[in-house]
Amino acid sequence: MIVSCETSDNQIDFSLLTYKVKERTHIIKQTSEVVKREMQNPDPIVDFKAVFTHDWPFAIARRASAQVDFYWNYSRIGTDDKHNLSDRFVSVQLNFEGFYLE
Repeated sequence: MIVSCETSDNQIDFSLLTYKVKERTHIIKQTSEVVKREMQNPDPIVDFKAVFTHDWPFAIARRASAQVDFYWNYSRIGTDDKHNLSDRFVSVQLNFEGFYLE
């Protein structure tokens, strides 16, 4: 099972949770390294959507500031805050074909 948790610097950290029924034990393994993000103020995630395909997982997270982060293969690959976009998003959706930002 894949578990998604928000980190202290407001990113998604993906981990693989394996449960061994007979031994009644579990193993949690981080799927990829999370690179620390320098932030002036906390900006918690308010909306998170993910799609898991046979090839690669894709995800999008909308933060309280209405900026978004994009994830591919369990890693954050982009965020709109570096571009100083004037547009802020009120809704995010995701399906097998693409991201939808409103």
